[in-house]
Amino acid sequence: MYVCGVINQGITLREVSVYNLWRHLQGEKVVLSKTQFTDAMIDEAYAAFIEVQKDVAEQDEQAAFQQSIHKEQQCWKDWMACRATIARNLPADIRKVYDDCTNLIKRTKLLQLKNQNRTLGLTSEDAIECALSDECSDKELLDYPGFDKVWEQYLAEFE
Repeated sequence: MYVCGVINQGITLREVSVYNLWRHLQGEKVVLSKTQFTDAMIDEAYAAFIEVQKDVAEQDEQAAFQQSIHKEQQCWKDWMACRATIARNLPADIRKVYDDCTNLIKRTKLLQLKNQNRTLGLTSEDAIECALSDECSDKELLDYPGFDKVWEQYLAEFE
């Protein structure tokens, strides 16, 4: 179930990457995002996700988990660089929507990183309660400190 969750996250990113562009090319009016999500936000969330592996993983697995996340982060950066190259070659009206799709990808990735994969696979209602929902507002996403911090506060309430 965990693996299916990871695959679904990837599918979601791919859908977000083209959906509004497809709608625009079909003649539909597309409302562009008001919130800009930046590479720095993503890098910060990756750093937090890598750091939390020290607490989540067994000691002998920590380095492997962290290395895997670093590799995934590099793939992410390569994808974003590719999209930037493509955007530069698009007509202005299409580029505007394409860039907004890239922004929505960053939003989706930020949400995934801040949840730190803690709601993938079999999980408790408590974990789901502490995680961001896919339908959260941009403000909630930007204000969310990360699953590890919310989980820590949640557990502290029971002590």
